[in-house]
Amino acid sequence: MTAPLTYPFCVLFILVTELCERFAFYGFTGSLVCFFKTRGFHSDAASELTSLFGSIVYLTPVLGAYVADVHLGRFQTIAWFCALYIIGLALTTAGAWPTIGPNAIPEDLALTLAMVGLFGCVTVGAGGIKSNVVVLGADQFQLPEQAKEQESFFNFFYWCINIGA
Repeated sequence: MTAPLTYPFCVLFILVTELCERFAFYGFTGSLVCFFKTRGFHSDAASELTSLFGSIVYLTPVLGAYVADVHLGRFQTIAWFCALYIIGLALTTAGAWPTIGPNAIPEDLALTLAMVGLFGCVTVGAGGIKSNVVVLGADQFQLPEQAKEQESFFNFFYWCINIGA
């Protein structure tokens, strides 16, 4: 008989978080160039901003790892950075609101909301998730007793990444 998981809720939390994060990330980054172009950026600048966004997303896991190791722990870091990520998605969505028509918001405000959402919240939020979610998953299993369960978890984790993407 194998030992119970340390925190069964965490395993589901990790899988759902990764699925949703990948779905959100690839759902809107694929259209960022078009979005920036609709906001008045030239094609080159729109591509540069999209590449900068991707670069920052893959640099911020260093911050996420530091926060988890020194200050909050993995679960709290993931939870707080998820909240920041969701706020960033909401700000970006608000920034995509039409800037013409009867319910329009000013163009400068829309662009500011989108930039703060993308570069201030989503990039940092993604860093806190990326650096901790897989490690927190591995921590839920007692080895060697639960090696088979851990292998199954990583299989599901892999599928959550790919389905979300």
